[in-house]
Amino acid sequence: MTDPANNAESLVPLDRRILHVLQVQGRLSNEDLAPLVNASPSACSRHRRKMEESGFIKGYVALVDQQMAGLPDDVFVTIGLSDQRPEHQQEFESAVAEIEEVMACYATMGTMDYLLRVVARNALDYDRIRARLPKLPHVEHLHSETVTRQVLRRTELPVRGTTG
Repeated sequence: MTDPANNAESLVPLDRRILHVLQVQGRLSNEDLAPLVNASPSACSRHRRKMEESGFIKGYVALVDQQMAGLPDDVFVTIGLSDQRPEHQQEFESAVAEIEEVMACYATMGTMDYLLRVVARNALDYDRIRARLPKLPHVEHLHSETVTRQVLRRTELPVRGTTG
């Protein structure tokens, strides 16, 4: 596995411009991308392919509106395990990955071991999901915070840097 810092440092300004545009408009053809990044379509194709093959670009997705999908509620959940043995962490991580409403799971340092982002249709729906969480392997503590409104959410990483 390559070091992500080395990958970022190896990006030339054209790579950074391409990444910046593709994060906002991922469906662009190389012909449409070229004038936006001041390059030829063949250069865009070459640089895009190189970043895809290296794993810098992991894939392309459609961002679905949460409200329109019927899952308007975000709940952040912190979870503490009974202990931090690697096999217990792995068992928990495998089990939490099976809950489709868990959109993200982060291992953390601090008072809790994991932070989850859960989506739900409403409070009753979250209550159904929440009932499953304490039953996951090795869960000892659980705390939920319901989002009242989203202030900021970015999907675009700041890859332009000072040289791009």
